[in-house]
Order: sequence, then C-alpha cells, then structure tokens
Amino acid sequence: MNTMIRTGKASSRKAYGRIPSIVVVAILAMLCATTYSHAQAKYLGAISGVVSDSTGATIPGAAISAKDTTTQYVSKVVTDATGAYTIPFITPDTYEVTVSAKGFGPQTKTDVVVTAGGTADVPFTLLVGSASATMTVTADAIQLDTDSGQVATTITTQQVVDTPLIGHNPFIFTTLGAGVYSGQYMQSHAGSQANQFSGTAVQLVINGISNHVRLTLDGIPDDPAERFSGTNYLGFVPSMEAVQEVKVQNTLFDAQVGHGAAVENTVLRAGTNQYHGAVYYVFQNTYMNANTSERVPLQNAATGATPRTNDQTSQPGFVIDGPASIPHVYNAHDRTYFMVAYERVQAKLPITSVATVNGIAPTAAQRKGDFSGLCSNFVSGICAPGAGQQLYDPTQPTAANGDRVPFLNNQIP
Repeated sequence: MNTMIRTGKASSRKAYGRIPSIVVVAILAMLCATTYSHAQAKYLGAISGVVSDSTGATIPGAAISAKDTTTQYVSKVVTDATGAYTIPFITPDTYEVTVSAKGFGPQTKTDVVVTAGGTADVPFTLLVGSASATMTVTADAIQLDTDSGQVATTITTQQVVDTPLIGHNPFIFTTLGAGVYSGQYMQSHAGSQANQFSGTAVQLVINGISNHVRLTLDGIPDDPAERFSGTNYLGFVPSMEAVQEVKVQNTLFDAQVGHGAAVENTVLRAGTNQYHGAVYYVFQNTYMNANTSERVPLQNAATGATPRTNDQTSQPGFVIDGPASIPHVYNAHDRTYFMVAYERVQAKLPITSVATVNGIAPTAAQRKGDFSGLCSNFVSGICAPGAGQQLYDPTQPTAANGDRVPFLNNQIP
C-alpha cells in the first residue's frame, strides 16, 4: 500500500481573514516540508543565457524573472558584467522568463521547459523601446543541451500517464532511455511479474554497467540497501498519476549523486490553482489471461489440457491536488498547494519454474530415495573418506561430539 502527500508553495500574497494559530502552525509545517524538498538539489534544474541588444553588445544589470506556470513561484536574478545570467536550483517545470533593462522594451519567453538536472538556455535580444511595450515569444524547443555535458532521456508527463504499464511502476520507464538494457531476470516471465511492484529488483544495464543505477524520487535516494547485492531495490513506488517526469541521466551527472553508473530521477507533480484528481482501478484476472508459454506444450498431452494458474491483481488508487485553501480563513491561490496520492496493491502471482540440483536431473533411483551412487565405497553403511558424498538426516539432532546421523548406504526412507 503506497500513500504519498506532497506540499508546495509559491510567491507570497495577502491572505483573506484572520488566521487561527493552529492554522499558522499547520502552514508553517507544510512550508518547512517544502523547504526540505527544495533543498534536495539533485533533481533541480536551471535557466541560463545571455542578454544582448540588436548589435550583439551584452547588457549588464538587466532584471530577469522566471515564473513557474504551475505554482506561480517567481525567481529573480540580474545579469552580470558580461550580460550573462543563471537561475539555479529551480523545480523541473514549464516557465515564463521575462527580462527588462533601462532603455529597452521588456521581453518575455513562454513555454521554457526545465527538466530534472538540466539547464535550459534562454538568450534574449532586446530592442530599444518603451517599458510599456512588451514582446512575448514562444521559446524554441531545445534539440541539444549545450549548457551541460550530460546525456539524458526524459519521459514527459503525457508519456508517463498515457503509456500502459503493468503494475503502474514509473521506474520501469528507465528501460526506454538511451543506452539502457534490462537484465535477463527483468525480461523473463517471472521477472516481469516480480518487477511490477514496490520493493522488487530493478535490474538495469546502462552503458554496459549493470545493477549500479542510482534511483531517486525528487532527488532523494529511493534505493535502500536491503542486502549485500549488486541489484537495486525500490523503497517507494509512487502512482503514475502523481508523476511529472522520469529522467535517465546516463553520463556526466552531478557529483553529489554519490555513486552509480547512471541516475534515474522520478519527479512528482505539484499542485496548481485548480483542483485536479484522478481515480483508477487496474486489475487482471485468470479468466481474462492467455495461458503462459511454459504450460502451452502440455495442453495437448494425453493427460489433458494444462489449466491456467491463479493470477489475480487488484490495484485501485486515486490522486488529488490543488490549492490548500480554507474557506473564509486562508486563501492558498498562488501560495500553497497540496498533492495526495493513494494506491493499494493486492496480487496473487504464481511463478512456474523448474530447477535441479547443480543443474543435474535426478536419476530414477534417486527419485526413489536411493543415493548410493554418490559413493563408491561404504564401510558399515558409511561412505569412506574420499569415496564420495555421505548424506545425513536433517531431522535428527546432532550428537554432543558434533557427529550427525547418517543415512546408511545413502538410502533415504
């Protein structure tokens, strides 16, 4: 069962009415949670560029502001002596970037997309004019990231929501990244079932290096060390309806990530000024499934058809987000937002497998309990040293001197 609550904040604005102390405490708690979330800079992006005039001369001291179109949060900087600017540590989202300078007409670029760990290059060329005339242009789609050396693949919100994926596990989108290959276990029938849900192995090979991928959720590590293994394990799997993007950074990602051959960053959505919600129910049932390939060869055998195994999955959930307003007490528009997601997973997924000891099938005698063939020389029913293997009875207690109870002549009753 997965439950997730996220809060966010935007630029301040006067609230309506008097706010009780308990509400103030609740609001401060949400803002503190937001501050901590924003402090996780591993997934934050940036906007940079150079401001110049029509002759190509740079403009120092120009005022730059970037407004998050989802939360309405505004970040402000000023160009340096070379006319360059950088707005670091901003949440991945779509922005409106505005520049103004004395003697020049303001200019705004819309639809500036910032992805996790990426830098959007937004240059401006200002024209001499009045401050009352604003030029608005749509930012060009970025075909190549020239501001960083990273190689990355971004799965957008629309792709995450519209792509059918058994188990609703957004981390599996990592396999769509460039240079990514999923391991044999993950591609097998058993692996594809086991990797659907939280806490299961995600075996990935990226750029030829296997099982050393840093899995993060809003920049926070989401791959706890559950055992001494080269395999990544998930600590928490969010609902796909609550995910904004999934980004796979193959090379030259930030050193603060700590370790790994690559970074997979799942970014959660933030609330907006409008209430939004989604309710879903994902299920599969034995009587709606085809039989598995492992059982098909036996369907026409003399013993009759091989029935399908019991395979039932029930996965209901919902997501709701919007402004955290309290009628007649607190107006959260353009200020404070919330997002709540809930998902419950109940599954019965039997796995068909056949295994043998050391890869050797048992003989007809061994199937009857006769393992005398494991030893070439028995002395009083005990295998002589160096003559082979002696079997012991695991149901009998060990003697005080440490001796175990052997099966005479390796015969198991």
